[in-house]
Amino acid sequence: MCGEFQNYMRQFAFSKCRGAFLYGKVIEEGVVDSKREDGGTKIYKVQVDCMFEMAQEGHATGFNMFDDPNEEKADKIAEYLGLEKVGVIYAHPPREEGYQLSSAEILFACEQRMEVGKEKPFVIAKVTVDKEGQASYEAYQISDQCLEMYQAGALQEHENPKYISVHETYSAIVEAREVPMIENNFFLITVAVQQHTSDLSCDFPKYNREKETARSQLAAHLQDKGNKPFKERITDFQLLIFLTEFLDIGQEMPAICQAVANKDIPVEEGYQMIIESLCG
Repeated sequence: MCGEFQNYMRQFAFSKCRGAFLYGKVIEEGVVDSKREDGGTKIYKVQVDCMFEMAQEGHATGFNMFDDPNEEKADKIAEYLGLEKVGVIYAHPPREEGYQLSSAEILFACEQRMEVGKEKPFVIAKVTVDKEGQASYEAYQISDQCLEMYQAGALQEHENPKYISVHETYSAIVEAREVPMIENNFFLITVAVQQHTSDLSCDFPKYNREKETARSQLAAHLQDKGNKPFKERITDFQLLIFLTEFLDIGQEMPAICQAVANKDIPVEEGYQMIIESLCG
């Protein structure tokens, strides 16, 4: 999944930014200092299984988003698969200014985390390339202080993407002095990145890229995977979103997604016939 996203960015040499929502699971791995009165600190692992690239137009320092009804569909399909929104990923050109994420990227991540719930783990991943063209991935969490300031309306974009502005009605003290802006890196907590192979494939054409997804692509996809069981052929997040254009997202898609997510549940023969008929 991440490799495919990276390869897409290489088509235009990482010359512009792009973002996507990450869906997966939050897994509790243990507790640190469990003997404390508050019960200690819980340790979580965020497992990413699929992504959805929102409708956007990228440029060298960021991207502009547009209204996209498919975002809500992506959320629903993820829910039916037993997944939830667990973060965002940004791809961007190399940055020599000494910052990891721009103020716009941090503020957008704050907005998304507040929507899913401030108490839930939420990651920000990023991928870029160095001067030799080697790709690198890094992941972060936003500090609680940053979220509190964002929730209070104290943070704004700065003309220099390396900084976040502090609203004039608020005070920020750094190294014993009041400052009108704060370096972005101050708000970021680095987290470890581990490889994970999802059960979902990512071969079907992606939404919001140059070519519009069409029935002919569904036919080509199913034919290309014709030697595999039917359920495995449709175990693709983007494909499942595409099927909502023809099948009821509230009535039929839950059963299809439940079958995809559970190896012990078969895809009903009627649904298979409908999907295959869409290919003409």
